[in-house]
Amino acid sequence: MKRLLLSFFVVSGLFFTTFAQPELSTRMQRALQNTSSDEYVKGIIFLRDQVDVMKLDAELYKRKATPSERSEAVITALETKATSTQRNLIKFLQARTGDRSVFNFTQYWIVNAIAVEAKKSVFEELQGSIELVAIDLDAPTYLDAPVAVRGSTEPEGKESVEQGLKVINAHLLWQMGITGQGTLVMGEDTGVRHTHVAIAARWRGNFVPANQAWLDPAGGTTTPSDCDGHGTHTVGTMVGRSATGDTVGVAPDAQWIAAKTICSGNSTSNHLAAFQWATNPDGNPATTTDMPISINNSWYDPETVNQCAGQYVQLFNAVEATGIAICFSAGNSGPNPSTITMPKNINTNEVNVFAMAAIDGAAFAGGNNNPIASFSSRGPSSCGGTGALLIKPEVSAPGVNVRSAYGSGDNSYSSLDGTSMASPHVAGAIALLKQAFPSLTGHQLKMALYETARDLGTAGEDNNYGRGLIDVFAAYSLLATGPGFPNNPVPENGAAGIQLNPSPTVAWSNPDSTTKTTVYFSTDMQSVAAMSPAAIVRAGALYTSYTHGSTLAYGTTYYWRVNVVNAASDSTIGGVWSFTTIPPPAPVAPTNVVASWSGANNQVTVNWTVPTTNVNGHAITVDSSVVWMNGTERLGSVAGTTGSFVTDGLTTGIHSFSVVAFDSSYGSAEGVSSPTGIGIYANVYARNKYVAIRDNQSAVDTVMVPTLEANIVKVIVKLDNIQHTYTGDLDIFIKGPNGTEVELSSDNGAGGDNYIGTIFDDAATTLITAGTAPFTGTYKPEGLLSTFANIESGGAWILRVFDDAGSDTGSVRGWSLTLITGAPIPVELSSFNATSNGNAVELGWITATETNNLGFEVERKSGNGNFSKVGFVSGKGTTTESNSYTFIDKELAAANYTYRLKQIDLNGASNFSNEIEVNVEMPSEFGISQNYPNPFNPSTVINFALPVEAKVTLKVFDAIGQEVVTLVNGNTAAGNHSVSFDASKLNSGLYIYTINAESVSGQKFSKTMKMMLLK
Repeated sequence: MKRLLLSFFVVSGLFFTTFAQPELSTRMQRALQNTSSDEYVKGIIFLRDQVDVMKLDAELYKRKATPSERSEAVITALETKATSTQRNLIKFLQARTGDRSVFNFTQYWIVNAIAVEAKKSVFEELQGSIELVAIDLDAPTYLDAPVAVRGSTEPEGKESVEQGLKVINAHLLWQMGITGQGTLVMGEDTGVRHTHVAIAARWRGNFVPANQAWLDPAGGTTTPSDCDGHGTHTVGTMVGRSATGDTVGVAPDAQWIAAKTICSGNSTSNHLAAFQWATNPDGNPATTTDMPISINNSWYDPETVNQCAGQYVQLFNAVEATGIAICFSAGNSGPNPSTITMPKNINTNEVNVFAMAAIDGAAFAGGNNNPIASFSSRGPSSCGGTGALLIKPEVSAPGVNVRSAYGSGDNSYSSLDGTSMASPHVAGAIALLKQAFPSLTGHQLKMALYETARDLGTAGEDNNYGRGLIDVFAAYSLLATGPGFPNNPVPENGAAGIQLNPSPTVAWSNPDSTTKTTVYFSTDMQSVAAMSPAAIVRAGALYTSYTHGSTLAYGTTYYWRVNVVNAASDSTIGGVWSFTTIPPPAPVAPTNVVASWSGANNQVTVNWTVPTTNVNGHAITVDSSVVWMNGTERLGSVAGTTGSFVTDGLTTGIHSFSVVAFDSSYGSAEGVSSPTGIGIYANVYARNKYVAIRDNQSAVDTVMVPTLEANIVKVIVKLDNIQHTYTGDLDIFIKGPNGTEVELSSDNGAGGDNYIGTIFDDAATTLITAGTAPFTGTYKPEGLLSTFANIESGGAWILRVFDDAGSDTGSVRGWSLTLITGAPIPVELSSFNATSNGNAVELGWITATETNNLGFEVERKSGNGNFSKVGFVSGKGTTTESNSYTFIDKELAAANYTYRLKQIDLNGASNFSNEIEVNVEMPSEFGISQNYPNPFNPSTVINFALPVEAKVTLKVFDAIGQEVVTLVNGNTAAGNHSVSFDASKLNSGLYIYTINAESVSGQKFSKTMKMMLLK
């Protein structure tokens, strides 16, 4: 047998020796000892010849390789090494597959290794190969499971930002337009529920083939799934944000990919497959858009072989050499020392492996400077070393009660405790930095977070927190070296309604030492955010403005940024600015829309003024107009410049009408008028009295109607039951309070003249003379009920039934009168309230409907004084929609105040609301609040409180202590005060404001606070 084995090795080119045999791991030895000769064992064989990735990495940094140059160089070197050195082993394994000694095998190049499932005899043969350096069991790995899982619901309101995101200052980068746009992160975990509302829109598989966005090495599935919920939670912490603005992710505009490596096979080779796939999902080593900038990991290998110098070191070094940042949870085995779970003890440099401790973010936000979670694994590293290399973990992030998406449902959220909640905060932070600094590697971005972490607990780097709590804004500031930030964008950032003729020019102010600028301009935010060369429109010289060469598009948002360089070649990357052009040239909304009732058959005529210009002021000719009722019901259209439309048969109720104008030369863009409302009120007056009908006499019954505020537009009479034995000898009349009498029916009927459920309505299509007894249904009367239109309604309405023959009997047994009135919709106030806030009162009110409403005068009185006008709020004219209004009455002294509203019509008529009282109290102590907003650009507000009158100075200083401005200097009354600080002419940076106050009685107050100006 030995001669056969030797012969095979010689023929195949595979040599063995008794010297330099591969290391057989203890766990592999144990597995082989406990396996029969016919059983298969899963192992991994590692080749001796590996790429020196640390050397290659150093060379790439030295020559300042671009991200694509770096990925191509590293991936090509790894693939070439594996291809050239695995041939003999592959031949051997293929031969053993033929005799079923090998069940299967998988080649890897991310490390030069092969995963083999074979009988133990194969591994015994491989122990003699000089080409191998190690043979290890393809051992199970495990989830760093959270120590607590709490169910959670949607937050109150539609918008929410998780506290942990603010603790690491992610929100400060969002305010600069840095949200992860154009970047990609990866979860290496239990899988992901990709349909969850917080993350569904940003799965990269929506835009590329699914196999470039999802890997299930054991299960082979092609659609993401989560076997636990943990993986969905960690991806949510990296990128989660729902359509309602519920933000749980650090980089809410980043995309994500994932590999399901835990609870799906649970083997070491799963991780080899996942890391290898992550470096090149699209199969092209020169592309980087398919590669994540960070990979989040929450797993451990409890029995790893030689974690400090073994194959995990080679694996992680190779992945990071491509430019990817690997992030790991430190483990949940604290608080004892040296409890970092393997293989996170690796420490080949300060941030490899980047292991994260967990802090209580809420405790930190509340002022606790020692918020470490008790479960968080502690250092030092079991791999030894000195200084920073001995200390573990590297940094800290929120990991207690972290709310994020969960895998139990598309709308499910849970709050978890664990270092695996902390790690995705860091992975997401790296994505934010990558957007701002796309040329930097994951290692460089991790170093920025490491160097700027906020020290917690014991002073200096320690084995609880590492360097401390990450501060992504501080990391950004560290990397953003150079002459300073470009500022004063024209148009202003976020401006809308920018004209196209002439084509707009964007302009800005460069820092004083700027020598060159690079300008990016595009409708593609991702292209500008990622600083794609395709978006560069100016470069290589000093520019202060840019005009696009062709006319911009209507209704389009344009993004731009300016990067600056000084003479020393230091650069600053500017923020992303934007503006939106004017909307398409639709006709302006029709004006003077008026609806009026004609009365007959609930007919309405809508008139309006046809627009003659579009929204840009250019002359147009309207081709057609469409009339709508209540915003959703299309009544019809008219052609050309017609400004009138008639409709009838409307139901009783309150209706509004609007008109849309179309101009075909501008693509049928539409303009919508404000609705005009008119009310249809059905006032019904019923009688149930029995009245006998006698021969040759009139039977009468009277209903008394009050005077109505609106004019009568229609009258309807209903006869519930008239019984009469003779044929065709009844005359029926209705008489109004003005004395006018209208005949409804005269001697109609054959074979009896009973009227049962008979309705007389001018709009009916059947005349009463054409009917037959018994008369049931709706009929048009012989006389017109429209005779009563617009009369005074108040008074007696009389039903008269005359029997013009003898020898018969009959009775009236109930009838009703319906008066339909049309009237403008009143201004109906549904609520009015007042709330005191410091030395200000906030008023709020809501209208249910409005007609011809000019607006509201706000009136105030103090104590028993007289009302006086303190403000005016414009109304909405005529509308059937509910509208909310607010008014803030500022700088009030302490007192009891009464407020009322004076509603004023367009014709000058007015009405007063009810009165409400509110009390404004004096502050009980001196105080000054954090400016708002902060950071700010270009202005902010500072509030301070004085319990008594005092001499006050409030000054602003720059970061080196030089006075910038005095905001307050003099005697100031007791109360709550606000002062605005305008920094439009100042540079970005840290500023300090200090208040000093001294009362007449000698009370003193002094406090200093910080604020940040970002342009």
